[in-house]
Amino acid sequence: MLSWSVAMGYGAMGGLVVEAITTWNRLSAWREARHAALKKKRQRRPRISEFIDPAADGAVAVTRAALGCAAAALLHTQISGFYAAVA
Repeated sequence: MLSWSVAMGYGAMGGLVVEAITTWNRLSAWREARHAALKKKRQRRPRISEFIDPAADGAVAVTRAALGCAAAALLHTQISGFYAAVA
């Protein structure tokens, strides 16, 4: 069993892992769109701002971390290790 503060930290990390995966998917989509534009020899390549919005994505990252903290705080007596807390 983890203490509530440790569980909350790991829960926040879990929320941020989800956001990192989402950001990776958006970056991959941007890269693919740029490659497609190069292949078609178009002049305009998509900008990263078409795939990532720092203000909105930052707000979602904070929210996911907070939700991870809250879930871990509520369930800390049932969490037995790092992987369970992050999940």
